[in-house]
Amino acid sequence: MNCRGVSTYKSKNAKKVKKITFNLNRNGGSIADAFRLLNDKIYYAHLKNLLKMPNSHMVVTRLEEGHVDQMEVMAGLKAHLRSGMLAIEYPCSGDGIIAAHRDMEYIRFMKKR
Repeated sequence: MNCRGVSTYKSKNAKKVKKITFNLNRNGGSIADAFRLLNDKIYYAHLKNLLKMPNSHMVVTRLEEGHVDQMEVMAGLKAHLRSGMLAIEYPCSGDGIIAAHRDMEYIRFMKKR
């Protein structure tokens, strides 16, 4: 499993904390492997999705339209996300409020499953 970055820092209570970030869009890898490896160490999730284009470029899109299986991601987050904190990224042109609304509706739909 490829990880984007691993860093160690001291928390407010002076404990050493290891921060591991995965980027399935860039590095690939299995969603199941990421959750198996991180297990109960997930405190924050940042969601976005990309469409793989025929020319090997990737285009940012809403959560339900990209190549990452967000249903599998949400199932893993239900089991392993300790804080409940999620962020959605949609750095595209167009109306960001409408895009955020659609992504939130999609997340609500996935949470019910």
